[in-house]
Amino acid sequence: MINPTSRLLPVQPSSVTPAEHRIVDAAQKFESILLGEMLKPLREKSELDPDTDSDGANDTLTSYGTEALAQAIVKAGGIGISKQIVDHFARRQSAQMASENH
Repeated sequence: MINPTSRLLPVQPSSVTPAEHRIVDAAQKFESILLGEMLKPLREKSELDPDTDSDGANDTLTSYGTEALAQAIVKAGGIGISKQIVDHFARRQSAQMASENH
């Protein structure tokens, strides 16, 4: 069963099933993509600065930087979206197990 705790993974990684790990990984990737999209306007604002170069290499590097920043935010706890997704699946799994036991 997925462990809905303040951390996304239980303290003992050996108790995490592959399915639980995939759910946590997918939730974190989703939050990272969402944060990347939220950070995009900041990147576009810097591109409007006349002091910055407007070559393709700079655009690529800035894009990677935005993506890395979003991933770092998620790994540090994010804004709670991935935790809510994991908690939702944990509640859903608990309800399903309870209905199967009756």
